[in-house]
Amino acid sequence: MANGKPRRSRADKSPKNSKKSAGATKSSKSSASRNGSSKQRTKGSSDKVSKSPRSRTRPAPEEIDAPKKNWSLVLSVIAVVIAALALVLTITTRNNTPNDDKVAKTENSAQKTPKTGKAPKKKSDPAPAKKSPVEDKSDRSKTPKEKKPEPKPESKKEDAPKDSDDGLLRMEPEGRTRSVKVIGIIDGDTLRLFGGEKVRLIGINTPEKNEPLCPEATDLLKKLLEDKDVTLAFDKEEKDRYGRSLAFVYAGGVFVNGEIIRQGLAYFYEFKPNVRYSKLFLKLQRQARAANRNLWAQKHDLDSEYFSSRKSARFHRANCKRGPRKSKVTFPSRNAALDTGRSPCPDCKS
Repeated sequence: MANGKPRRSRADKSPKNSKKSAGATKSSKSSASRNGSSKQRTKGSSDKVSKSPRSRTRPAPEEIDAPKKNWSLVLSVIAVVIAALALVLTITTRNNTPNDDKVAKTENSAQKTPKTGKAPKKKSDPAPAKKSPVEDKSDRSKTPKEKKPEPKPESKKEDAPKDSDDGLLRMEPEGRTRSVKVIGIIDGDTLRLFGGEKVRLIGINTPEKNEPLCPEATDLLKKLLEDKDVTLAFDKEEKDRYGRSLAFVYAGGVFVNGEIIRQGLAYFYEFKPNVRYSKLFLKLQRQARAANRNLWAQKHDLDSEYFSSRKSARFHRANCKRGPRKSKVTFPSRNAALDTGRSPCPDCKS
């Protein structure tokens, strides 16, 4: 510093350096202003950019959390299942174990003695526990089965006909019945109804016309049925091949079919499949044979053998034209053929 004035530096002294520094300051200022404007532009642009997508795009959905397991519900279900199993176990154990009350009652009854002067009996062992159903089945299989008493069959009407004061066979009709009016008698086993219908009596065969005892059989049927209201009872087959009705006939409680056989005026002749009273008819025929009533009092020329087919209801002599050709059944006597329920052939007079 000389003369009270500050010294200048070389840079200050040189005009070039001063110009350069001034230019530098100017450039720095301009660059700063440029930088500020650029920063403002970038801020504005960034603000615009940042603002524009927010207004246009929707916010991203939030991630949904996975459903949480409801452990309280699961535990309650498990508890219910365990309680049900425990209940089933208790029921099964109760069924398998004997009842303590029953065992106690049996012990008390065993301890009690009757009020008789006899000495008390020794205490019996406690009653054995009841066996399970499985054990009972095994024991039953080992032990023989006890046969239950069979109920006695009810006495059928054909086995127990009622005896009446007038000596006639009385029974009540069975099965499907029909009430009719008889207007005429054709022969001993056929009658005519009001309206012209013909009825053939099931299970009997009376002598034909021009044969002995045919009038007697016809007169008996007239006495029992003519001009009377009767009841017809039907079996499985209601018509024969001639169109006649097949029936059991009842008049005033009298069983007409059986009464004619009982008086010995008809042979038992089985009409299959109508066999409801076959046993009764055969029984009544044997009684008439034993008493030698009417037909059974007649004498016949006897042969050493009689023949029939297996499905036929008649038996024949050896020289009969209507005799069997195949599947013959041989009978050593006439009575043996009658015992089977077969009727004698009207052609060969067997």
